[in-house]
Amino acid sequence: MKKYILFIFLLPSLLIAQTQSSSQILDGINRLNSFTTVLYLAAHPDDENTRVISWLENGEHARTAYLSITRGDGGQNLIGNEFGDELGILRTQELLSARKIDGGEQFFTRAVDFGYSRNATETLEKWDEEAVLSDVVWVIRKFKPQLIITRFPPDERAGHGHHTASAMLAVKAIEAAADKNKFPEQLEWVDAWQVQSVYWNTSSWWDKQVEEDIKTDSTIWKADIGGYNPLTGWSHNELGSLARSQHKCQGFGVAIDRGEQFEFFRHLAGKTMPNGMVDLASPTWSDLGVGEIKEMINTLNSTFDAEHPEKSINILAGIYNTLNHVKDDYWRELKQNQCKELIFACAGLHMEALADKFSYQPGGIVKIKANFLSRLSDNLSITGLYCGDAGIAFKQPAQFEKNKTLTLELDAPVSKKISNPYWLIKSHDEMYDVDDQQLIGTPENAPELFVTTTLLVNNIGIPIKIPVVYKWRDRVEGELQRDLIVAPPVTVTFSEPMYVAVNEASVNVRALVKWHTDSGSFKVKFEANGWEISKSEWILENGSFDKEEWINLLLTPKKGEKAETIHAKVDGARANAYKEIKYNHIKTQVYMPVSEAKLSYLNIKKVGSKVGYIKGAGDLVDVGIEQMGYKVDLLDETSISTTEFSQYQAIVIGIRAYNTHEWLINYQQKLMDYINLGGNVIVQYNTASRFDTDQKVMGPYPFKIGRGRVTEENAKATILEKKSPIFRTPNRVGKADFKNWVQERGLYFASEWDENYTPLISWHDQGLDEEQGGLIMCPYGKGAYFYTGISFFRQLPAGVPGAFRLLANMISYTSETK
Repeated sequence: MKKYILFIFLLPSLLIAQTQSSSQILDGINRLNSFTTVLYLAAHPDDENTRVISWLENGEHARTAYLSITRGDGGQNLIGNEFGDELGILRTQELLSARKIDGGEQFFTRAVDFGYSRNATETLEKWDEEAVLSDVVWVIRKFKPQLIITRFPPDERAGHGHHTASAMLAVKAIEAAADKNKFPEQLEWVDAWQVQSVYWNTSSWWDKQVEEDIKTDSTIWKADIGGYNPLTGWSHNELGSLARSQHKCQGFGVAIDRGEQFEFFRHLAGKTMPNGMVDLASPTWSDLGVGEIKEMINTLNSTFDAEHPEKSINILAGIYNTLNHVKDDYWRELKQNQCKELIFACAGLHMEALADKFSYQPGGIVKIKANFLSRLSDNLSITGLYCGDAGIAFKQPAQFEKNKTLTLELDAPVSKKISNPYWLIKSHDEMYDVDDQQLIGTPENAPELFVTTTLLVNNIGIPIKIPVVYKWRDRVEGELQRDLIVAPPVTVTFSEPMYVAVNEASVNVRALVKWHTDSGSFKVKFEANGWEISKSEWILENGSFDKEEWINLLLTPKKGEKAETIHAKVDGARANAYKEIKYNHIKTQVYMPVSEAKLSYLNIKKVGSKVGYIKGAGDLVDVGIEQMGYKVDLLDETSISTTEFSQYQAIVIGIRAYNTHEWLINYQQKLMDYINLGGNVIVQYNTASRFDTDQKVMGPYPFKIGRGRVTEENAKATILEKKSPIFRTPNRVGKADFKNWVQERGLYFASEWDENYTPLISWHDQGLDEEQGGLIMCPYGKGAYFYTGISFFRQLPAGVPGAFRLLANMISYTSETK
């Protein structure tokens, strides 16, 4: 028998349905007759059209999912300092938060977001096209969509290599998914699947002719996705807007849309659908061999009592039991899970499995308290309670008493493996390395533990699977909960990802030790090849669960600008770091990579001793400036008005600061006065598309921000003004300083500027025109103003020596060096 496993853990029923009103239950009953499945496909978190997903899920009652090719780990972060892998974790959870609102499900491939890509050829070469295609096919074969909708066209109009590639993969995948000779190793678990159609969810924004073409082209269709569902009290575009606003690290909060709103769909592959969704061929109850269920659902609808939904439990149990005769595993499991959710809701059933804490040692024992509360029915019972091999078997089923909690307790061990996102367990480049085929496509790890039982309804057994969580009370937020994790006895986390020693001076390194146990003695040892450590071994004793203590080290570098690392060991084994990604709009995430930090030695000179820094969308450039030897004061809306700027050698403004801080524009005159008297202001990139104020006021003279960027990190840099002090003093900056950069040169360059500005660097991606707006400056009074799209926010944390020297020269600029 095929080892068929549905993507069922994503369904709400297995996570135990939230409380539902009678109207929501009735809406769920209507969903039972729907057999439409749609896969929305694009490249990144935030690419999906949440309004369309909401309309499909809540208006058409189609089972809908979003397949994001990447987790968005190559982008920027508007709300915090997470970048790279940690940003991918954050964006994954933001997508899941969005799906909780619009009702869809979420999948991914193993492709890594490596940053902006000019074309699909480069993208598919870096990703390993065949591997990503395999993942798309795997999701198709598991999810079984009749229709795939792409967000982008499979050509250059998509504007980003990842975007174009995502649509190309969708078109290729429908043929591959139906071919048993393509990726045959998957057929141990799934069957080949034929997608009926692929359509591009287009708009007149980039498809100028679509509104005219639809008048004569029958392959294009449109839909009003602004309909209102009186059973839920929401219109589809309202829910879509709320879901869109979950992409907070992208800064994609939107106003709520209501009313008529049309979306267009242009044919890409498969059969055409001139009449839209009604043209999809879907199975019926008769096709599945259980035609009698249609009449059972009709009876369920006609007899449903909104004031007493518990009266519908028996007929729902009968439908559930009849579904056992469906031979198609996919539809049997999907429809039975929908029935489960409705039974739970009709009974007002609340079920939870609570652990005594959230963090455990490998193989540690969890004390679990399971609570069952049926608020509307006393005709339910359970046959036992289990967690893995541990459990309680009842001689007689435990009967529920209406509105009285039944509490059962048991102990069970957690796994012996440290908890980490499954796609980050192994190191990666442009593709995540995942061995387990069943994990591919899934958005996150399954819960560490489940409690299982069988619910009896009229002697019909309904299996239940409840995730074990930790719950507590916060005095401000009220009741909160989080997932269980398995952690080592202690973790060691360095305070910074990179430490820079300047001019042979020693550098202070701080490491936070966090205890995940109540006892024990541990030896922590620090190692750094070629660097002298003031005290490399530490004995830790008398700890307690959740205790934290800092270890301070002094490292003295060897000469030579060679990147090294410092890492920690606990009792001879490589230690793990402990990082929490915690925001109100997502479920708290824990990431425990190996404990290490980069080390770099820089031969660097500077002028001045203090710098003011205005943080923008979240970056670590201020840390890099401190590592140069400056004292950095962070300026915010409160402090900027009273702070005397003359004390600073320069004021540096963080990435997207003008996009995120409306108050900043009010202090432009103060900044200009500071420059006039001899100060330097360095403004890092802002996005023109998100910039709501007149760009002329950003600097002393007008300039415009465009979308220019250089994505090739090794693109040749041409110094346009070789006599400029920016390349001569206090540090010599030449060709060698533009080697070993990471991900890109920069983005959102200036596109036009007043004649008072001088462009200092020119570079370009292969085959494209030169970009000169990456660094422009102008003298103003006794000081200078700089706008730069150079990605210092990536280069400094990566320890790129040339980026440090270039920024040091910009900060150090004085009137005497003109």
